[in-house]
Amino acid sequence: MGYYRKKIKAGTFEEQFYKSMGFPPLDDNNNAPFILRITLGDMELLDGFYVSLPSEVENLYIEEAIRKYIINEKVKKEVTEKISRISNLDLLDIYNILIDIYNDADIGKIKIIYHINNGESYIEPTDPVSLHQKICKSETGLQYKLLDIVLDIYEPIGIFSEMTEEQRENMLEEFRGIFILYLMDKFGYNEEYSITPKGYDYLNRILAEAEFYIGNYDIFGDAYIKSSGEVVFNTGYGENLIVPVFKKEEIEPYRAIFIITMYLGNMDWLASDPILLFSEDTFQDIFHLIPSSPKVEEEILDVILNEGKSRLEEQKLHEERVRYIENIERHINSDH
Repeated sequence: MGYYRKKIKAGTFEEQFYKSMGFPPLDDNNNAPFILRITLGDMELLDGFYVSLPSEVENLYIEEAIRKYIINEKVKKEVTEKISRISNLDLLDIYNILIDIYNDADIGKIKIIYHINNGESYIEPTDPVSLHQKICKSETGLQYKLLDIVLDIYEPIGIFSEMTEEQRENMLEEFRGIFILYLMDKFGYNEEYSITPKGYDYLNRILAEAEFYIGNYDIFGDAYIKSSGEVVFNTGYGENLIVPVFKKEEIEPYRAIFIITMYLGNMDWLASDPILLFSEDTFQDIFHLIPSSPKVEEEILDVILNEGKSRLEEQKLHEERVRYIENIERHINSDH
């Protein structure tokens, strides 16, 4: 599912070993006011990078803090000297790997996705450090603040990489036609052309299709499975599984996402310059979720899908009961 729940159990050999490797690391005053820990993907905590940082880091954004205090040529010597005083010989290697990762990200070779270990997934790099830091205490009673980051590294995938050029052009031509029809209806672009009755019927079917997708699949935009196996939705820290669910339900994700985006008005800015409909950058923004969507095991996806549909059914029944009660109240009030 892409969630990271890495822990070192108290009282275990691993905890003692981690301590022997200098975690939590002390700063120059033998304190540990703030510690940054970074692991990559499924990397174990014992293999990760960690270092103490000034308390001012709390006032920065996450990536800003990393770039200012870690991935910065001006501080590289200082960081190297600091981690060399920690009894973990592997820290320098992982530090150099981090530098390479951010260099590759800067030239567009890779994409970095941020997660909080034992916390939220797919967080924004512009989130404040203070939003995700945790108060921790060592077995000696030393209290410190910890920002526990997990990085996923992806190579950028073309949004149309699984299509032939002909398939892509045919699809985009259809989408442009739908959008122009939408613009004519919404903004009254009918000085030279007008929408025929068949055109309105077609547009109404498109809008009804968008409402169907939103009403039946929006819930899967924030799905999370607890360690107990319970599926919860709309928590604010779940994964966006709309694309895997669309594919599971044999719904074409490109069409569904395009229609939803248009229906919600998120493409209305193109009304001032429709020529941008012929720019692939425009569609990159719309479809970026498709190639980057998480891979979910079939059995897990079935559980999430069934639970989501069950919740939607409960919600619809509740809404019907509310409408029924409101109708009764209106009749009672009208009799008076």
